[in-house]
Amino acid sequence: MYIRPEQIAEQYEMEVKSISKGRDCFLCETDLGMRALKEYRGSVERAEFLAGMLDFLKEQNIVAEQIFYTKEGEIFARDEEEQNYLLLSVFRGAECDTKLAGLHNATEQYPDEVPEFVKMNPNALLLLYEKHNRELRQVRNYIRGRKQKNEFEEMFMRQFAGFFEKAQAVTE
Repeated sequence: MYIRPEQIAEQYEMEVKSISKGRDCFLCETDLGMRALKEYRGSVERAEFLAGMLDFLKEQNIVAEQIFYTKEGEIFARDEEEQNYLLLSVFRGAECDTKLAGLHNATEQYPDEVPEFVKMNPNALLLLYEKHNRELRQVRNYIRGRKQKNEFEEMFMRQFAGFFEKAQAVTE
């Protein structure tokens, strides 16, 4: 399949000057500034909630990306294979920024109802740690069963007990 980002970008109210491949997106230099055309696999409801949250953050003077609607007022554009794409604003700079604390504080003031599908399970972190511990044991068992071990596998086996003990302590 050949994705034609130009055809997807035509669904938006902007003039595209150039398009290049970015990390998990197409970067579009437009008359409105840099935009990212990103594949989207979630629901319409999730996308609309995200757009609303980002608009709220902008009102709070928090620099965050924005989602742009198509000419027809849709939250995402579709290619000929019905794959959805979001058009997002792009900011140049580092991925990690100390302004994240401000972002988190501002989201706590969000006035609208947060949908259940966005809320995190209170046990999610515990479940994730337990999953990682199971995976560590599976890797150990796999390597233990190998007759010929490479240098990495031998080092892994020597270090496993100490790391696994720490992993269990974190889970507890």
